Amino acid sequence: MIAFSTWGANSGFAIYLAYYLETKLFTDSVELYALIGGCAVGLGVIFSPVITYLCGVFGIRTVMTIGAFLQLATNLCASWLVNLWQIVLSQGVLGGFSLALVAMPAMTITPQWFKKRRTLASGIGGAGSGAGGIVYNLAMSKIVEEFSYRWALRAQGIMCFVTVCIAISLIRVRTAVKPELRLFDAQVARNFGAWLVILWIILAMFGYVVLMYNLADFTKSLGYSSHQASVVAAMVSLGALVFRPCVGICSDMFGVTTVNMVVHFVVGVFALAMWIPCRNYATALIFGLVVGGLMGSLWFSVGVIVARIGGLRKFNVFFSMVWVFLGMACMASPVIGIRLKSELPAGLLVDPDQYRNVAIFVGCCYIGSALSLWVLRAWIIARDELSGAESESDNGNEFFIRVPARNTIRRLFAKGSKLV
Repeated sequence: MIAFSTWGANSGFAIYLAYYLETKLFTDSVELYALIGGCAVGLGVIFSPVITYLCGVFGIRTVMTIGAFLQLATNLCASWLVNLWQIVLSQGVLGGFSLALVAMPAMTITPQWFKKRRTLASGIGGAGSGAGGIVYNLAMSKIVEEFSYRWALRAQGIMCFVTVCIAISLIRVRTAVKPELRLFDAQVARNFGAWLVILWIILAMFGYVVLMYNLADFTKSLGYSSHQASVVAAMVSLGALVFRPCVGICSDMFGVTTVNMVVHFVVGVFALAMWIPCRNYATALIFGLVVGGLMGSLWFSVGVIVARIGGLRKFNVFFSMVWVFLGMACMASPVIGIRLKSELPAGLLVDPDQYRNVAIFVGCCYIGSALSLWVLRAWIIARDELSGAESESDNGNEFFIRVPARNTIRRLFAKGSKLV
């Protein structure tokens, strides 16, 4: 339910971005439009270490409740403002902090309660963002069309506030393991596996945010209507709703790192082989469905991989440090996407080639993220061989094992004796 009204609602920004670009509602630079989305998804995430610390001091429920009220204020304020810089501060900056205060603490809860089926549980929870994306994309698009974007923002704010408050009242936190509540951990910063995770997240988020925010406007560049563009954006969320639990099941069967490596590579190939030559509505729908089911596997897998590398005692501080880099990548991604989009040729209203450079960028980012997971997988296999302990143990003792580079290289094509 929290994923429904945080990440799911955030994916609906694609509708607002397409509306801003189409109507030229504000006369400012188009990069500022993209900055709204970047701040909304990334700015608050950068302060994840502070949010983690606040959760340790005041409790998760208190922090998330504050975030719920800020989320309501974000949408209501944005609906009454008239200047773009005001929209950036409200829908972007304030929206980013409100999303992080609600979503970041919630993402640490599921991995604490599951061990055997941890990825499947996280995948089911992550599917909520797909359901939210469908609802908010289609509903807000209809409200924008029938009334205005201002009423869409108000409706979204009220819906998010109600659903998040219900979810907060149902949350329970595991207390059997006492996590380290520090803003920075030098041991994590010196860990090679941690930096591979960070590289994976940066590249994957570059591709994810650019693709998610630009697919609706890409559909319009083919000559289709705003409603048809919102349906394509909703197909991304439908794919997440249907296929994320399936990816979670596969991760439990074959290993979360292995499955994510394959999934990210497939998304990269689809971006290069299907997005670039896409020229019709049916292809756009299928592309949105397929990549939507695969490209967001990071959201429910990163917590599992972080726990796999650092154990529960390092989980919160490692998780927070990772999200700092994710937040910076998210802030830069929408601006990169807008800058890579080609200008319309003189005399033309639509141009299917406008997003060619964007598609190449997304494809390369996802293939690069798959390569980083490939090296991470080899590193984990080599570490497991050195430890001689159960690789799925959450005690965190394996975190301190140093893995020689030659051991990692030798295990690039190896099949681990345990799930990786």
